[in-house]
Amino acid sequence: MAFSKKLTVRGAEGNYLRLVAYRWDANAREASAHFALFVDRGHSERSKPGTAHREQPLHELVAKVRIYGEAFERYLGTTSLADGAQSAGTDILAHIYAAAKDASIAARKTGKSDPDIHVISDFGSDLFADAKFA
Repeated sequence: MAFSKKLTVRGAEGNYLRLVAYRWDANAREASAHFALFVDRGHSERSKPGTAHREQPLHELVAKVRIYGEAFERYLGTTSLADGAQSAGTDILAHIYAAAKDASIAARKTGKSDPDIHVISDFGSDLFADAKFA
C-alpha cells in the first residue's frame, strides 16, 4: 500500500509515498507514522529491509502523521480494527493511510487541520488530499 503523487525534493522527482515506520499504542490512544518518497514502486521495493543492494528513498521523511484521541478511536481503536489485526499490522497500516488521506482532504476543504490528526510536512497538511492509493 502507498500513495501515488508527484513531488520534487531537492531537484529529485518521485511519485511514490510509502509508510516506512509507525508506532501504534492502544493504551495511550495514539499512533504516528513516517512516509518516505521514492521514484516509483520498484524503487520502494528495492529499499525494503532484507533486500540485496538495498536502495535509499529519495527523501526519508516527507511527512509524519500523528493520530490521537477521538481520531485514534475512529481509525485505530480496537473496535475499528478486525480481530487479529493488531498483531498482523496490515489493517493498522491501511487505517493510517485512510486517516492521513481524510485529514488532508479536510485540511484542503476547510483550511484547518483535524485537531486529532496531524499531517506534518514541508508540503503542507493537505499533502495527501490529491494523492491516489497505489
